[in-house]
Amino acid sequence: MQTNNDEKFVKRPSERDKLYSIKEYLEKNYANPINLHDICTMFGINDFKLKNGFREIFQTSVIGFVINKRLEASLTLLAERNLNISEIAYQTGYSSPQHFSKSFKRKYGISPSQIN
Repeated sequence: MQTNNDEKFVKRPSERDKLYSIKEYLEKNYANPINLHDICTMFGINDFKLKNGFREIFQTSVIGFVINKRLEASLTLLAERNLNISEIAYQTGYSSPQHFSKSFKRKYGISPSQIN
């Protein structure tokens, strides 16, 4: 992979590869509790590089990325109509249905119960 000259935090291809691996890990594990320290340890990257490099490459924070993945998954589950809102909240990694509903409304402008 080539490094973009405009990148301030990700200078080496090995760092870029780690961040892409972290992104892939988060895509598969978005519903699990996310601990940045554990991610740093698992992938051999420091906190500064994780936070700043991830934002530089993917234009979002690590937590913002996870929240977006959770909300995208919740849209799919809501459309299937097999689960109630509490079940969807817990299945997508939220600790409470209220927190899920607040996040959902903030992103989509409507509450999850308004999805037909």
